[in-house]
Amino acid sequence: MKKIIIIVATIVVLCAAIGLCTKIFENSKGYMKSDTSDGTATFEKISYDTGFGLNIDEGEFPIDVEMTSGILNIKISKGNDVIFEETGIDASKKITATIPETAFYMITVSGKKACGSLKYPVSESSNVPDIISDMSEENPEVQMKQDAVKRVLMEHYTENYEDAIQEVKYNKVKIYTKEEIENDEALKSLNLSENDIAFEVEYELKVKDGYKDIMQFTAATGEIDGQWVKEKYNCGVLKQKEDGTYELTNFGTGF
Repeated sequence: MKKIIIIVATIVVLCAAIGLCTKIFENSKGYMKSDTSDGTATFEKISYDTGFGLNIDEGEFPIDVEMTSGILNIKISKGNDVIFEETGIDASKKITATIPETAFYMITVSGKKACGSLKYPVSESSNVPDIISDMSEENPEVQMKQDAVKRVLMEHYTENYEDAIQEVKYNKVKIYTKEEIENDEALKSLNLSENDIAFEVEYELKVKDGYKDIMQFTAATGEIDGQWVKEKYNCGVLKQKEDGTYELTNFGTGF
Protein backbone atom coordinates (compact mmCIF):
# COMPACT_ATOMS: atom_id res chain seq x y z
CA MET A 1 0.00 0.00 0.00
CA LYS A 2 2.83 2.35 0.93
CA LYS A 3 4.54 1.65 -2.40
CA ILE A 4 1.32 2.42 -4.27
CA ILE A 5 0.97 5.77 -2.47
CA ILE A 6 4.58 6.65 -3.30
CA ILE A 7 4.08 5.74 -6.98
CA VAL A 8 0.86 7.79 -7.22
CA ALA A 9 2.53 10.76 -5.52
CA THR A 10 5.46 10.51 -7.94
CA ILE A 11 3.13 10.47 -10.94
CA VAL A 12 1.28 13.55 -9.64
CA VAL A 13 4.57 15.45 -9.17
CA LEU A 14 5.76 14.46 -12.65
CA CYS A 15 2.48 15.54 -14.24
CA ALA A 16 2.65 18.88 -12.46
CA ALA A 17 6.22 19.37 -13.61
CA ILE A 18 5.35 18.49 -17.20
CA GLY A 19 2.40 20.88 -17.12
CA LEU A 20 4.62 23.67 -15.82
CA CYS A 21 7.26 23.08 -18.49
CA THR A 22 4.59 23.08 -21.18
CA LYS A 23 3.20 26.36 -19.90
CA ILE A 24 6.58 28.01 -19.85
CA PHE A 25 7.28 26.78 -23.41
CA GLU A 26 3.96 28.05 -24.74
CA ASN A 27 4.29 31.45 -23.06
CA SER A 28 7.88 32.02 -24.18
CA LYS A 29 8.30 34.84 -26.70
CA GLY A 30 11.73 33.61 -27.66
CA TYR A 31 14.86 35.68 -27.84
CA MET A 32 17.99 36.32 -29.85
CA LYS A 33 21.43 37.46 -28.73
CA SER A 34 23.86 38.86 -31.28
CA ASP A 35 27.48 39.97 -30.98
CA THR A 36 28.67 41.85 -34.05
CA SER A 37 32.21 42.00 -32.65
CA ASP A 38 32.75 38.27 -33.14
CA GLY A 39 30.09 37.57 -35.77
CA THR A 40 27.76 35.34 -33.78
CA ALA A 41 24.04 35.25 -33.02
CA THR A 42 22.06 32.71 -31.03
CA PHE A 43 18.30 32.39 -31.07
CA GLU A 44 15.82 30.43 -28.95
CA LYS A 45 12.19 29.69 -29.87
CA ILE A 46 12.01 32.60 -32.32
CA SER A 47 8.53 32.94 -33.82
CA TYR A 48 8.53 36.65 -34.68
CA ASP A 49 10.71 39.13 -36.61
CA THR A 50 13.90 40.18 -34.84
CA GLY A 51 17.43 40.94 -35.93
CA PHE A 52 20.40 43.28 -35.88
CA GLY A 53 22.17 45.88 -38.00
CA LEU A 54 25.59 45.37 -39.51
CA ASN A 55 27.96 47.14 -41.89
CA ILE A 56 28.78 44.56 -44.59
CA ASP A 57 31.45 44.76 -47.29
CA GLU A 58 30.63 44.34 -50.97
CA GLY A 59 30.92 40.78 -52.27
CA GLU A 60 30.02 37.35 -50.94
CA PHE A 61 28.72 37.19 -47.37
CA PRO A 62 28.59 33.60 -46.06
CA ILE A 63 26.49 32.63 -43.03
CA ASP A 64 26.78 29.33 -41.20
CA VAL A 65 23.33 28.40 -39.91
CA GLU A 66 23.21 25.86 -37.08
CA MET A 67 19.69 24.57 -36.41
CA THR A 68 18.74 22.50 -33.38
CA SER A 69 14.96 22.68 -33.85
CA GLY A 70 12.17 24.65 -35.47
CA ILE A 71 12.08 26.48 -38.80
CA LEU A 72 14.09 29.63 -39.59
CA ASN A 73 13.67 32.41 -42.13
CA ILE A 74 16.53 34.84 -42.75
CA LYS A 75 16.56 38.10 -44.70
CA ILE A 76 19.19 40.74 -45.46
CA SER A 77 17.88 44.17 -46.43
CA LYS A 78 19.06 47.71 -47.05
CA GLY A 79 16.27 50.15 -46.31
CA ASN A 80 13.21 48.80 -48.13
CA ASP A 81 15.30 46.71 -50.57
CA VAL A 82 15.60 43.00 -49.82
CA ILE A 83 19.09 41.88 -50.86
CA PHE A 84 18.82 38.22 -49.86
CA GLU A 85 16.14 35.97 -48.41
CA GLU A 86 15.85 32.28 -47.60
CA THR A 87 12.87 30.70 -45.87
CA GLY A 88 11.96 27.35 -44.37
CA ILE A 89 15.43 26.45 -43.06
CA ASP A 90 14.97 23.38 -40.85
CA ALA A 91 18.51 21.93 -40.87
CA SER A 92 22.04 23.25 -40.46
CA LYS A 93 23.53 24.63 -43.66
CA LYS A 94 25.76 27.31 -45.13
CA ILE A 95 24.14 30.11 -47.12
CA THR A 96 25.81 32.89 -49.10
CA ALA A 97 24.41 36.31 -49.94
CA THR A 98 25.83 38.58 -52.64
CA ILE A 99 26.19 42.10 -51.23
CA PRO A 100 26.04 44.77 -53.99
CA GLU A 101 27.87 47.53 -52.07
CA THR A 102 29.57 48.20 -48.75
CA ALA A 103 26.83 49.68 -46.55
CA PHE A 104 24.67 49.24 -43.47
CA TYR A 105 22.29 46.26 -43.72
CA MET A 106 19.67 44.69 -41.50
CA ILE A 107 19.80 40.94 -40.88
CA THR A 108 16.30 39.83 -39.89
CA VAL A 109 15.36 36.38 -38.62
CA SER A 110 11.94 34.91 -38.01
CA GLY A 111 10.40 31.47 -38.07
CA LYS A 112 8.49 28.92 -36.07
CA LYS A 113 10.02 28.16 -32.65
CA ALA A 114 13.45 28.34 -34.28
CA CYS A 115 16.43 27.41 -32.08
CA GLY A 116 20.05 27.61 -33.18
CA SER A 117 22.81 30.03 -34.08
CA LEU A 118 24.42 32.04 -36.88
CA LYS A 119 28.09 32.60 -37.63
CA TYR A 120 29.18 35.25 -40.14
CA PRO A 121 32.43 37.04 -41.09
CA VAL A 122 33.40 40.28 -39.35
CA SER A 123 35.31 43.02 -41.15
CA GLU A 124 36.72 46.37 -40.06
CA SER A 125 33.53 48.06 -41.25
CA SER A 126 31.22 45.74 -39.31
CA ASN A 127 30.99 47.83 -36.13
CA VAL A 128 27.89 50.01 -36.00
CA PRO A 129 28.31 53.63 -34.77
CA ASP A 130 26.93 54.36 -31.29
CA ILE A 131 24.95 57.38 -32.51
CA ILE A 132 22.63 56.91 -35.47
CA SER A 133 22.25 60.30 -37.12
CA ASP A 134 19.58 59.24 -39.61
CA MET A 135 16.48 58.59 -37.48
CA SER A 136 14.06 58.53 -40.41
CA GLU A 137 11.83 55.54 -41.11
CA GLU A 138 14.23 54.61 -43.93
CA ASN A 139 16.88 53.65 -41.37
CA PRO A 140 16.69 49.87 -40.80
CA GLU A 141 17.99 50.19 -37.22
CA VAL A 142 15.10 52.54 -36.43
CA GLN A 143 12.65 50.22 -38.16
CA MET A 144 13.78 47.33 -35.97
CA LYS A 145 13.34 49.43 -32.80
CA GLN A 146 9.92 50.59 -33.98
CA ASP A 147 8.93 46.96 -34.60
CA ALA A 148 10.08 46.08 -31.06
CA VAL A 149 7.91 48.87 -29.60
CA LYS A 150 4.89 47.74 -31.62
CA ARG A 151 5.36 44.10 -30.63
CA VAL A 152 5.82 44.77 -26.90
CA LEU A 153 2.93 47.24 -26.78
CA MET A 154 0.69 44.73 -28.55
CA GLU A 155 1.69 42.10 -25.99
CA HIS A 156 0.99 44.57 -23.18
CA TYR A 157 -2.60 45.07 -24.29
CA THR A 158 -3.43 41.56 -25.48
CA GLU A 159 -2.00 39.92 -22.34
CA ASN A 160 -3.25 42.41 -19.74
CA TYR A 161 -6.58 43.20 -21.42
CA GLU A 162 -7.26 39.92 -23.20
CA ASP A 163 -11.04 40.23 -22.76
CA ALA A 164 -11.14 43.81 -24.01
CA ILE A 165 -8.64 44.62 -26.77
CA GLN A 166 -9.00 43.16 -30.24
CA GLU A 167 -6.48 45.23 -32.21
CA VAL A 168 -3.79 47.90 -31.83
CA LYS A 169 -3.19 50.25 -34.74
CA TYR A 170 -0.06 52.43 -34.85
CA ASN A 171 -0.01 55.88 -36.41
CA LYS A 172 3.45 57.07 -35.36
CA VAL A 173 6.38 55.62 -33.39
CA LYS A 174 9.26 57.97 -32.53
CA ILE A 175 12.55 56.51 -31.29
CA TYR A 176 14.77 58.81 -29.20
CA THR A 177 18.39 59.13 -30.32
CA LYS A 178 21.31 58.89 -27.92
CA GLU A 179 21.82 62.65 -28.25
CA GLU A 180 18.17 63.38 -27.44
CA ILE A 181 18.34 61.17 -24.35
CA GLU A 182 21.49 62.92 -23.13
CA ASN A 183 19.84 66.33 -23.59
CA ASP A 184 16.60 65.39 -21.81
CA GLU A 185 16.92 65.53 -18.01
CA ALA A 186 13.99 63.16 -17.40
CA LEU A 187 15.35 60.53 -19.79
CA LYS A 188 18.91 61.03 -18.62
CA SER A 189 17.87 60.31 -15.04
CA LEU A 190 16.63 56.84 -16.08
CA ASN A 191 20.22 55.69 -16.71
CA LEU A 192 19.32 53.85 -19.90
CA SER A 193 21.76 51.38 -21.42
CA GLU A 194 22.65 51.50 -25.12
CA ASN A 195 20.29 48.56 -25.70
CA ASP A 196 17.25 50.22 -24.07
CA ILE A 197 14.71 51.99 -26.28
CA ALA A 198 13.01 55.27 -25.34
CA PHE A 199 9.97 56.04 -27.48
CA GLU A 200 6.80 58.03 -28.11
CA VAL A 201 3.81 56.41 -29.79
CA GLU A 202 0.54 57.60 -31.28
CA TYR A 203 -1.93 54.74 -31.69
CA GLU A 204 -5.52 53.47 -31.63
CA LEU A 205 -7.20 50.63 -29.74
CA LYS A 206 -10.05 48.52 -31.07
CA VAL A 207 -12.27 47.12 -28.31
CA LYS A 208 -13.96 43.74 -28.73
CA ASP A 209 -17.67 43.49 -29.51
CA GLY A 210 -19.78 43.60 -26.37
CA TYR A 211 -17.09 45.06 -24.11
CA LYS A 212 -18.83 47.75 -22.08
CA ASP A 213 -16.11 49.58 -20.16
CA ILE A 214 -14.47 51.28 -23.13
CA MET A 215 -14.05 54.49 -21.12
CA GLN A 216 -11.18 52.99 -19.12
CA PHE A 217 -8.99 53.24 -22.23
CA THR A 218 -9.53 56.99 -22.59
CA ALA A 219 -7.71 57.86 -19.35
CA ALA A 220 -5.38 60.84 -19.94
CA THR A 221 -5.61 60.55 -23.75
CA GLY A 222 -8.04 59.06 -26.26
CA GLU A 223 -11.31 59.76 -28.06
CA ILE A 224 -14.06 57.15 -28.53
CA ASP A 225 -15.18 56.45 -32.12
CA GLY A 226 -17.43 53.38 -32.21
CA GLN A 227 -15.31 50.38 -31.19
CA TRP A 228 -12.13 52.41 -31.50
CA VAL A 229 -10.30 54.55 -28.96
CA LYS A 230 -8.43 57.02 -31.17
CA GLU A 231 -5.79 59.71 -30.59
CA LYS A 232 -3.99 57.70 -27.94
CA TYR A 233 -0.56 59.04 -26.97
CA ASN A 234 2.03 57.51 -24.68
CA CYS A 235 5.74 57.39 -24.15
CA GLY A 236 7.85 54.77 -22.45
CA VAL A 237 11.02 52.73 -22.32
CA LEU A 238 11.80 49.19 -23.42
CA LYS A 239 14.42 47.82 -21.03
CA GLN A 240 16.38 44.95 -22.51
CA LYS A 241 16.61 41.91 -20.24
CA GLU A 242 19.45 39.41 -20.02
CA ASP A 243 17.72 37.00 -22.40
CA GLY A 244 17.48 39.69 -25.10
CA THR A 245 13.73 40.33 -24.74
CA TYR A 246 12.26 43.67 -23.68
CA GLU A 247 10.28 44.81 -20.66
CA LEU A 248 7.90 47.78 -20.95
CA THR A 249 8.65 50.42 -18.28
CA ASN A 250 7.87 54.09 -17.59
CA PHE A 251 4.75 53.78 -19.75
CA GLY A 252 2.59 56.90 -19.48
CA THR A 253 2.02 60.38 -20.90
CA GLY A 254 5.41 61.69 -19.75
CA PHE A 255 8.79 60.40 -18.62
